[in-house]
Amino acid sequence: MAEETPPVNTTTPAEAAPAAENLSLIAEAAKAPAGAAKPAPDGTSKKDETNLTPEQKLELEKQKALDAAKTNAPEKYESFKLPEGFNADEKIMGDFMKTAKEYNLPQDKAQKFVDMASGLAQTIMSKQAEAQAAQITTWKQEITADKDFGGANLQKTLQMAHRGLEKYADPSLKQVISQTGWGSHPGLIKTFARIGQAMSEDTTVSGDGAAAKRSTRPASEIIYDGK
Repeated sequence: MAEETPPVNTTTPAEAAPAAENLSLIAEAAKAPAGAAKPAPDGTSKKDETNLTPEQKLELEKQKALDAAKTNAPEKYESFKLPEGFNADEKIMGDFMKTAKEYNLPQDKAQKFVDMASGLAQTIMSKQAEAQAAQITTWKQEITADKDFGGANLQKTLQMAHRGLEKYADPSLKQVISQTGWGSHPGLIKTFARIGQAMSEDTTVSGDGAAAKRSTRPASEIIYDGK
């Protein structure tokens, strides 16, 4: 009698593995007790926290506070770092801190906004300074090219303007002129040059050195005369 051949298992181990793995996962889930404690975000379960010593609990609370500070707005912001030479406007910074707190920005992220705003302000001031320098250069070129006050007459014009400015300009006006570069403005130079010239023409000195005699013409006439 011919020997019977045993049935061949056509399922390979690789094909059988997924089913076994699925069964294993289901089995593991079934073994887990209901309501098992889930680990806390810091890796410590609530059950573990009850077994901590007072010192360990204190350290855990400190760590939680540090983690919260990294992701939440602080109770009070520390002073923000500003570029050298910048002075913080109290009202603007107060409004910013209020807004940053509303959006729950931590200290480091709020600082990034301050850095961005400071950089923007520096760029604006730099552009303004460049524009002012260009304008002053243009004014100088205009007064130098003026047919009546510039050219060979420029030095005398500036001397007369300085004389009129020193005599009649208010100290506050002198300060503004110095700070803004308006001392190079053709119209201002011409105006005070006329005043200085009028001072020279309307002043006479006697041969024996007597005191100078000033004109009684109104200032408006002196300033605008000889347009």
